[in-house]
Amino acid sequence: MKKLSIYLGAIIALFVILFAVNQYSLQAELDRLAEPAERLYKTSPENLEPATRKQLTDENYQNIILREDLDERLANGESLLVYFFSPLCSFCVESTPIYNRIANEIGVEIHQLNVLEDPEAFRHYGFDSTPTLIYFENGVEKDRFVGGIAEETRQEQARQFLVASLED
Repeated sequence: MKKLSIYLGAIIALFVILFAVNQYSLQAELDRLAEPAERLYKTSPENLEPATRKQLTDENYQNIILREDLDERLANGESLLVYFFSPLCSFCVESTPIYNRIANEIGVEIHQLNVLEDPEAFRHYGFDSTPTLIYFENGVEKDRFVGGIAEETRQEQARQFLVASLED
């Protein structure tokens, strides 16, 4: 009976140690993500969805625009290109680096709005799937491009859409 108590005590101690180490590593990860979360989303990483947290340091997701900032810019009559995406959307994950590469090649800036963090954006901007790219000219929607772009044909269509938005 004494040996059983010692074994149970050792097992409980191991679980407590594992729990403490896990909590420490979670807090260290949140601390590491604090600066990009504040810079990109104006909040702490604890307030973001786990899938969004995974993208905070990904170079493909560094031009985030929040809905309130986008609405302000549109109200001021600015022209801009906005990419609506979700970190949980496989088409978005596949398309984002391609959009970014094409945009860099032709000199277009793409602002990114994460609908996982702002699901109201679907209704607010009148679209129902991601990825969706909308070009606003003088604060008004002029054109949109919906869907992933992995295949070569879609990449060329996306390139033409981006070039057309640059020419306006």
